[in-house]
Amino acid sequence: MKRIFLASWLLLILLVSGCGVKTSLPSLTITNYDTAEDGSLILDTEGIIPDYQCNSRGLKDKILFLESSYCSACQLALPKINEAAKDTGVNITDLDLSKQTDAAEMSKLKVLPYYTPTLVIGCKVYIGGKSKSDYTSILSSFKK
Repeated sequence: MKRIFLASWLLLILLVSGCGVKTSLPSLTITNYDTAEDGSLILDTEGIIPDYQCNSRGLKDKILFLESSYCSACQLALPKINEAAKDTGVNITDLDLSKQTDAAEMSKLKVLPYYTPTLVIGCKVYIGGKSKSDYTSILSSFKK
């Protein structure tokens, strides 16, 4: 039963999550967000996750890079974010939607990206691939 649930959840992720670069929107607080049946926050816009949602998911001190192996934009962004992380000395948790263990971790954190790549840094959400300099700037601001 657990495998059927996990398989259907993974299928839902694959169907719901998009791949590609979404244009940047102005930073805003995510108040009109959707949640999946299990209560997961569906990240579909750039902005700031409200503190009570961020804290209840344990995201405040985490940096998550949500990607998928079938996403070409993710494969282009992954080396850039890894280089930026190395340059800034921060640790990033890379979670791949197409891996069962990573999907389970996202389920535990109750976050589900609508687009990949998605960077969750503390309570801030950045959608789409960025340049190495953009990632370096974003990661540096988190360290302060």
